[in-house]
Amino acid sequence: MLIKRRAQTLLETVIAAGVIVVSVIGSTTLIISTMTVGRLSQSRVEAGNFAREGLEIIRGIRDSNWLQREQNIADGASGTVQWDDSGQSTGYVSLGGSGTPKCWRPDFDPTVGWSIVTVACPAGGMIPTDCLADAPRVYRYDDGSGNRHYTDTDCGADCAPTIFRRNVAVALQTEAVTGIPNPVPYLQVVSTICWDDRVSHKPVIVEERLYDWR
Repeated sequence: MLIKRRAQTLLETVIAAGVIVVSVIGSTTLIISTMTVGRLSQSRVEAGNFAREGLEIIRGIRDSNWLQREQNIADGASGTVQWDDSGQSTGYVSLGGSGTPKCWRPDFDPTVGWSIVTVACPAGGMIPTDCLADAPRVYRYDDGSGNRHYTDTDCGADCAPTIFRRNVAVALQTEAVTGIPNPVPYLQVVSTICWDDRVSHKPVIVEERLYDWR
């Protein structure tokens, strides 16, 4: 009788230990899964912000061109500034060329704001085939006053690389519009953000058309 009770007690102990182990494993798996989903969500939010920022930089240049054109500011090439010019720092070339995509690297300087630098478009043109290998990396810049900015140019000791890469591609296109005899030009802007956090490799891609009208 005593042996049976000991055997029963041992069996109950083993079963209880098994239940505890299964519970701990389940809880640990749930915690890890929750943390992974949270990190992925945060990365996608940041990626979306960087992608939209790429569009807004090009839009800001287009809007600045309007103001300069109204003031009859010369671009040094075709007379007054054109709506699709890239700006003085890049020689007022067209943001999108003539149907051929151009790629730009956004640069941020706290003293003057945003500017862009032309870079070779990666394989794939508007949307990189291998964004992680070819697109410029986004860096976090600390200006020494506790303010953080982001730029796509390595600024040395003041910069820290992020996990994100950004490709901003622009193509000058045209489309037929009812009631307008000539094709209407527009800038097709595609901003692609990719990152590798060992969880997701899918890029965030946003696209917009910019026209020469308000």
